[in-house]
Amino acid sequence: MATWLYQINQQEWPPEKYRMEIWEGQETTWPVGRLVRGDSEDPRPGDVVVFFYAPTGGWDWGFYGWAVIVGWHSQDEEKEIRFRPTSPSNRLKMDPWQDDEARAWSPGEGRPVDSPGERKAG
Repeated sequence: MATWLYQINQQEWPPEKYRMEIWEGQETTWPVGRLVRGDSEDPRPGDVVVFFYAPTGGWDWGFYGWAVIVGWHSQDEEKEIRFRPTSPSNRLKMDPWQDDEARAWSPGEGRPVDSPGERKAG
């Protein structure tokens, strides 16, 4: 199993829209622009995807939820990911994880991130 990071663009998909349209247990399909790589070539069903807004370029940054990947489609330059959000995504979208540790886990804001699952408890 791999863990992937999906960076959401606040100008194209504002947090308010994410809060209204993404719900635990409801499958959704999104286009893929930037997806930080896990440990496999392409996302596979059963992999985990974590959704976040970067601290730069927006007003409401943070980690908003995670999901199980149920499908991946890639043809030429077009890519889509199908996912089913799981708990605690409904809570996170209302109160995103956005402290200093979250900032350090955001790509481009601290060390590069390949998989939050590799984090060591301190």
